[in-house]
Amino acid sequence: MSYATAGRPGPAEEVAWMKTEFGLSDTEMQKVEQLHISYIPRCDENCRRIELAGAKVARLAKQATGMNDDLAAAIREEEKARADCRLELMEHLYKTAAAMPPEAGKKFLQSAIPTVCPTAHPDIHGAMAH
Repeated sequence: MSYATAGRPGPAEEVAWMKTEFGLSDTEMQKVEQLHISYIPRCDENCRRIELAGAKVARLAKQATGMNDDLAAAIREEEKARADCRLELMEHLYKTAAAMPPEAGKKFLQSAIPTVCPTAHPDIHGAMAH
């Protein structure tokens, strides 16, 4: 399922809360919206890669009678897809923070990074929602 068609609000609505939360001007908010919109295709592609890699692991695991090279390679492929996604998301978060005034960007990163890197904040459990 595509990020853009997953029954979510439009891209501008998804980030609208940031204007008030981080005290952004109209110009800053426009930059944040544009960054978000331009990231959506990469997010869609990363989700697709993770989904396909996970399906391959599941299929091979069901067929296997024990651990084998194909299954090991598929697991590594899935983990690489997840790592690539995380790297791109972190890059996107830093670009978004750079589009904000310094204090707002810092506050944004303090709230966003624990979601992407749960071990960076001991009170956050779980993984990325996406």
